[in-house]
Amino acid sequence: MLQFFQTRMGQEFYQGTVLRLVRALETIAANMDNNLKERVETLELALNLPGKGPVECNDGYSFILGVREPGTNLYYLSFPTQKDSLIEKYRDNPTAEDAVSYSNIPAAVIAQLIINHGGVKDA
Repeated sequence: MLQFFQTRMGQEFYQGTVLRLVRALETIAANMDNNLKERVETLELALNLPGKGPVECNDGYSFILGVREPGTNLYYLSFPTQKDSLIEKYRDNPTAEDAVSYSNIPAAVIAQLIINHGGVKDA
């Protein structure tokens, strides 16, 4: 028995459908906001953050990173070279003049912090 996709009409339908889908995807991609690339980079970086150690960014910003609790996506950050508004709400002692430690920071926030400072400096 002949399947629909094997007929001439079926071929035209599927080719037309594929073409319409491709055009629709191109339209969606063209209309997406400009920070889609940044959001994808943030997610990729968040999934690949190191468990602990120093992190130095391309603009000179640096800090020490550690996992809050294994198996979670929460981190702690200590000794940043400067304050950053992105992580201020995670600050351990908000009344202290110097900001030296931050706790329970989600991985996506750490990743965005790194991206905001030009990415991780190549070794």
